[in-house]
This record gives sequence, structure tokens and C-alpha cells, in this order.
Amino acid sequence: MQAKLNFLAAAAVLLSIAVDGILGLPSPGCSKPATVASRNNTMTVNGKTRAYVVRLPQNYDTNKQYRLIFQFHWAHGSASQIINGGYATPYYGLPPLDKNKSAIYIIPEGLDEGGYQGWGNRNNQDVEFTDAMITTLQNGLCIDQNLIFAMGHSYGAGMSYALACARPNVFRAVAINSGGLISGCTGGTSPIAMYIQHSLRDSTLPIAGGEPFEIGRHLNIEYEGCAAGSPLTWVPYDGAPNDVGHVPAPKDAGAAASFTPENNWNFFSQFS
Repeated sequence: MQAKLNFLAAAAVLLSIAVDGILGLPSPGCSKPATVASRNNTMTVNGKTRAYVVRLPQNYDTNKQYRLIFQFHWAHGSASQIINGGYATPYYGLPPLDKNKSAIYIIPEGLDEGGYQGWGNRNNQDVEFTDAMITTLQNGLCIDQNLIFAMGHSYGAGMSYALACARPNVFRAVAINSGGLISGCTGGTSPIAMYIQHSLRDSTLPIAGGEPFEIGRHLNIEYEGCAAGSPLTWVPYDGAPNDVGHVPAPKDAGAAASFTPENNWNFFSQFS
């Protein structure tokens, strides 16, 4: 699957217009017994059975508003691979960084794309699947409806970008890790906060217009001129010498761990 990363310039118009000091917006499920549990779930959307996994924090409190984080898998991936790790750190490495256990994680399963599961989003079907999940989760759990996020690697990043385009008033921010315009962009004219990272050596979804820099590290570039509370972070990187360019957890040269989980978590957790 070859595609150019040609959405960075467009991201400048997708900056979130936030209101300073915005209060939490509790979902209908707050202060009620939970009707959604940590488990595998299914629902029917547009005549198709769709699956997703819910991960609740320990000691879930029905009176506490939680942030909701959707984590989309890559092509040839699955929800179970995000949960169990291997190719990627479990849950993209975020739960250990969530010291206050403030997040509920949702891991959806893509549809068959002809031998692998993906996010083709034909006729907006995956966006509508996400809509249905959000409705179920808001009714069954206590969620801060102002703190809904999406993230993913590769195809999962493409799906997160499609949600940024289609549902900018639902999602507070998205994290696009090695993605591209591969799941569509219905809408795409309203602003939303975004984190985008991409390898200069990505041969699967090549970066467009990247400028080379010192090998072995990443750069966190915070765009200036954004509205207060509405950041756009761009992270080009040219990682360790054995970095193949298209991986969910790239490392700087000599580093023991990837910079991606901390970058993603810090970007999301700034919104509260």
C-alpha cells in the first residue's frame, strides 16, 4: 500500500478552536451502574457485525468522568495485537503513563480488506461504526464528552485522520503515527488538535517534502500561531540505524524505549 503523506499542510486548518477553562461534559452514563464492561463486545451497524474491546481502569468509579481513547490497529493487525503487544507495545504504551487511571480504552476491530483487517471506511462505514460505539459508551459509562481521542499506527492512523475530518466536534484531539490519507477525509474543513509523527525513511507510506536532519533522533515541533489550548505537534524522525521506517514504536539511536507512547500521552493529557 503506497501513499504519500500529503496531509500535513492540510492539518494546519484542522487546529482545534478551544475555549479556555472548558468544564467537563458528563455523559448520560454518569452516576449510574455501568452497562458496559471490560470485555469483547459486538454490535450491528449498517447490517454488519462489528467488534470492539473495552478496557476499563481498575476501580472504575461511576461518578468520575473518564477520558475516552480509541486505539485503531494497523493493516494485517487486530484488536488482540494491540491488547497483547508484540509488534506494538500493549495499548500503544499508554496505560502505564496514565498515573491517575483517567482513561477508558476502546480497541475496535477492522473489517476484512481482502486477506487482512483494515479501515477502508467505504461509504463512511467505519466512521459510523465509531459513532455507534460512542453512543453506547456514553450511555453505559461515565465519560467526559469533551475528552474523546483517537490514535493509531499506519492504517489505524489513517482511520484516526478520517475521524478528525468527519467528527472534529466529537474528538478533542487525534494522534497520527505513520499514517496517510488512506481512510478518506469526509469534511476536513473544521479545526481539531493534532499530533503527527512520521519517519523520513518510511517506504510504506512515504513522507512528502521531508527535510533530512541529524540521524538518530526525533524532533518535536510545536506550531506557532495556534489558538490557546489548540496545539499542532509535528514530529519527523530518523531513528536508530536499524529503524525500518514504518513501525509503531520507533526509537532514537541508543534509546532503550520508544518516544512515541510518552509523546502521544503527553499530547492527550494536556487536555483536561
